Amino acid sequence: MTAATLLTDGMIENFGKFSDRDKYLPEVKKQLIVIRQMTDEILRINHIADNITPVNVSVEEMANQALNSVRTMTEVKNIRTAVCERLIGT
Repeated sequence: MTAATLLTDGMIENFGKFSDRDKYLPEVKKQLIVIRQMTDEILRINHIADNITPVNVSVEEMANQALNSVRTMTEVKNIRTAVCERLIGT
């Protein structure tokens, strides 16, 4: 935003190389498009974050499912696996 503002100020004031409006006005437009895209993305992310509903999951269950998916391979290679319960914050 600052770069676009400086470019437009230079064009308005006919200051230095920025007085060449035909050359620098397209540059300002490109910068404004990028700024708009960034703003749109921030708003989209914010909207997504506002609409997220927290879900409780069992990490132990997820770990067991992951281990079960490779159980045959671990047995063939004689690799022992286990999920240990650990309380966090106590």
